Formats: sequence, C-alpha cells, structure tokens
Amino acid sequence: MNGNNRMASLVILALGVVGVPGLAYWFFLEPLWSLESTESTLAAEMEKANRESEEHDELRKRLFADHPRLEFWKEMSWPVAKDKLAERHTNDLQAEFRKKLETALNKGGLKKAAVELTRSSINQVNPAAKQGPNKALWQSTTFRVSGQGSLKDVGTVLEKVHSIPVLHRLASLDIKKPESERKNPSKDFVELSLTVEAISVVGAEKRENLEPTLKKMPVLLNPSRKHSEILANANPFVIVAPPPPVRPPTPPPTVGRTPPKPSEDREDYLTSVKLTGISSYERGTRTGWVAYFYDQNTNSEQKVYSLGLNRTVGYQDQYGNDMLKAKVVSMNVREVILLSEDGYFPVVVGQDLFPAERRVLNQEQYKELGLEDPPKAEKKPATKEPDLE
Repeated sequence: MNGNNRMASLVILALGVVGVPGLAYWFFLEPLWSLESTESTLAAEMEKANRESEEHDELRKRLFADHPRLEFWKEMSWPVAKDKLAERHTNDLQAEFRKKLETALNKGGLKKAAVELTRSSINQVNPAAKQGPNKALWQSTTFRVSGQGSLKDVGTVLEKVHSIPVLHRLASLDIKKPESERKNPSKDFVELSLTVEAISVVGAEKRENLEPTLKKMPVLLNPSRKHSEILANANPFVIVAPPPPVRPPTPPPTVGRTPPKPSEDREDYLTSVKLTGISSYERGTRTGWVAYFYDQNTNSEQKVYSLGLNRTVGYQDQYGNDMLKAKVVSMNVREVILLSEDGYFPVVVGQDLFPAERRVLNQEQYKELGLEDPPKAEKKPATKEPDLE
C-alpha cells in the first residue's frame, strides 16, 4: 500500500470515528433532549394554568356567594337618575338626605344642631379611573353632622342615622366634653361630631326618590335592647358627685366637760380627693406646670401653679378639721411631690391624696430627689381632763 492509499485510509477512519457520533447526536440525541425540555416547559405551564383555574373558581364562588348582598347594595344605593337631569337629580337627593339627618338630630333633641354638605364625588369623572380594573366601584356624598346634648340624646341620634334606609357609612365619629363644660365633670353634656357618607355604587337602581321601595326592611340593631339607655348608664364623661356625708348624731351635752369636736375619717376623706391632671403654662419667658386637684366631697377643683406664690394644698372636713396641709415641693409632667406632716409623698395623675405609710418616701428616696429632711412635727402638750365631782 503506497503512501497515498494509506493517507486516504487514515482520513476515512478519522471521519468514521468523528462523524458517526456527530451524526448520532444530530439525528437522535439532540431531538430527544429538545423534546424533554419542551415537555418540562409544558408541564410547568400546565401547573400554572391549573393554579389560575383554581383561583378563578374560588373567585367565582365568592362572587356567587356575595351576589345577594351586591344586589341588595344596588337596591339600597344612592339612586341613579331615571328621567331627571343628573345634576338636578343629585341636588334633590342631597336635600332629601340632609332633611333625614336633620330629623335624626331633632329626634335626639341636640342643641346647636347642624348638617353641612362637605364633599360630593357623584357625577364627577376621575380621568385616572375611567377604564379597566381601576374604575371606581362607588362614589359618595359627605355630610358633617354636629350637635350638643346628653350622651343618651347622642345615642338616640346615632340610632336614627343608622336606621336611614339608604346605603351609607360613618366615616368618622367624635364624642367629647365641650370646653365650656370641662370644669363641671358631674354634668351629662357632650359634643357630637359625625361624618356620614351616602354611597352610590356602580349599577345602582334607577329611581327619582332617595329611599328604595323595600319588600323587607334590613335587620338593624336588636330592637329589644335599649341601646341609648345602656350607653347613658355607662357614661365615661360624667364623674358622679358623691352623696352628701352622713352627719353623726350630736351627743347630749355632758355636764362639766366640753364635748369632743366631731371629725370625719381622714382616709375616707382624702381618698376622694384626686390629682386629675398636670399641664404646662407660660408666664412671661418662663414655663411652669399647673396641677388640678378635684375634691369629690365638695365637688370643687383647686389649681396649684409651680411659678405661683401659693404652692400649698389644704383640705378641711365639714367640721373644720384639717384633713391635709401640704406644700408642693416638686412638680413635673409625671407627678407632684407633696410635703405634709406625714413626710414627702408623690402623687401621679389619677391618684388620691391620702398619704398612706407605703407611699411616704424614706430618707434614701427623698435624698435621691435632692430634698431636705422634713421638719420634725412638734409634740403638743398633753391636756389633763378636769375632774368631775
């Protein structure tokens, strides 16, 4: 075999060694691997489609379950104009709903009653929510309702507003003591501020009148419960004045001896005197604190100013006996520290003024506060009772 034949044989052999596996890969292995990759992709897409189908089924179930409620909302909704112009129809509905709110205020008997239209989004197109899923599903007309009266009267107004047979909600509710009555904690008088939104949903019923013609009224509050009375009996805005103290019977006069002066129990009296608040105030360029003490025994309030000259707290019972004589030695936003014949004792907001032994600061405690030793109480000489013959 000459050189050329040998070279040709080697070339054929090399082509056979390299080409046969390449042809096998090209015609058999590469299609198999591509088919396996396609199968994995299809399996992932099928799994995703199954999940989406399950989610859609769940959404359809919820929609079917809520269908009666949605239909009821369309019936109770602020209605769409039937024959009138939209603007005139809206004005008529606003006037009618305002009248119903005013009727609720009159039923409650509130003073300074007022109803004010504050905002209306009905018939106003929002360009950002015209089309697609961002389209607004409902619009509202907002009224602000206010008035003053007892908490029971406020409860009556809320019941009447709640029973208006038109789809609405309370956007805000504020009940507080008026500024003019905060110094009279035993008086049942509060201020109501209420924001009511009348709602118009998409697909609302077309009618001219505000109220729908209902075959069956919706279930409201339990009619057998007297909600206004329950609310009034748990009134958090009133501090009930204590009953007048029971005067002990006057003992018959004793011949030759001055009858002892009656006195109320010190603990009973001082546990009815409480620190009700601490606030800051300014006097010129200086800032100080003012403490408010309320005596339930006499239904009176005492103020003590940290920058004032008179920084004492004193209380006497109905017989003129001193129940407490104390000096304000320290005052801050958290507490007031008093010095009485019992020693130093702190009082926080809401706490009474009886200096129980456990509340009196020991030497280590008042030294930490930078306070001096309290003056020692003077011992009164014992008086000898006269002999009776």
